[in-house]
Amino acid sequence: MVTFRKSIFLGLEKTLNLNIFADNHGEPGYQCLLYLDIPAELDYRNKEKCKRNESLICPFSSSLPSTATMRLKFDITSLNPDTETIQVQFEVKCLGKNLSPNKQTFTWQVVTQNSPYIEGKSEPNNLYYGSEDTSDQEITHTFTIGNFGPSPVKLDVTFLLPIVDTEASLFKVLSIKGLLNGHSISCNKVDRTDKKGHRTGNFLPEYVNKSIILDCSQENNYCIEIFCNGGYLYKSSETATFDIRVNTDLKSLSSRYKNEQFKDIVIYVSSAFFYNSTTRIESYASTLIFSASKNPVPLWIYIVGTLIGCLLLLLVIFLLYKCHFFDRRYKEKLNDERLMSQGVETNPGIDNPDENVYNS
Repeated sequence: MVTFRKSIFLGLEKTLNLNIFADNHGEPGYQCLLYLDIPAELDYRNKEKCKRNESLICPFSSSLPSTATMRLKFDITSLNPDTETIQVQFEVKCLGKNLSPNKQTFTWQVVTQNSPYIEGKSEPNNLYYGSEDTSDQEITHTFTIGNFGPSPVKLDVTFLLPIVDTEASLFKVLSIKGLLNGHSISCNKVDRTDKKGHRTGNFLPEYVNKSIILDCSQENNYCIEIFCNGGYLYKSSETATFDIRVNTDLKSLSSRYKNEQFKDIVIYVSSAFFYNSTTRIESYASTLIFSASKNPVPLWIYIVGTLIGCLLLLLVIFLLYKCHFFDRRYKEKLNDERLMSQGVETNPGIDNPDENVYNS
């Protein structure tokens, strides 16, 4: 008989405990041994007392008159993250003739719990086309992948990079470099013609009406798909970074979109995604390429203009105050007249003193 839980959480638990109860329904048994068949990923804590044959043979009980118990503890820190189940077989044998075989098999389900994330950014954020300077510009899209744990996350990441046109390469992928703990991550180009998995979220709604979006979700855009396999993220402190360098042909870009009258922004969007179980984790990096004839007003101009306007308003208020513009003279005059009229009503004899003397 064995007591055990039916599942373990990968990364959250470090050990696996197994309680074995042996019942003897015949003559007392002596020099009983436990035969264990365990996967290589499980490390039995007391294996120094055991010997290895086809199975791991460990001392169980010197005598077995009726019942005996044994607690097994396994180290599961080296468990392969791809493992879905753990299976252990065991059998108790004593000296003499064993009346019936008692080999049993027990299986645990390996459950993963993690919270991965991916973030994308562009350097630089903005470019300009259509100006006198038509030299090529290089942009770098960086994606960072992390995991809040506790279970490991597999780094099978797919990147989608729009090239737009195979004949006139407006964008050319120069290199992609992935790093995890200082070690390079293998990345290879995937050749396929369908657009399965190609999609882009509504990430820049404020620019949609006046922009040309170049991403891999559009049928008329040619894209490169790159797949990177980087092993696993085991700790929450670990992050994997991918730097994608892309050359932008601004001269060809200007020639292609110079006749666009109502759309003066080209948005170059690269995307990355991977699957955690059945959940798709994805992110985007975008570079805004503005038409040089319609350069956007820099933010600092708005800030400086607002500050200057506030200072002018304060100066006008100060000058009006110095000129007594806010003094209320007529109100003071009305208050004086009202006080005088109230004084006359309360002392009517003051206005005619002779009459008061005569009456007395």
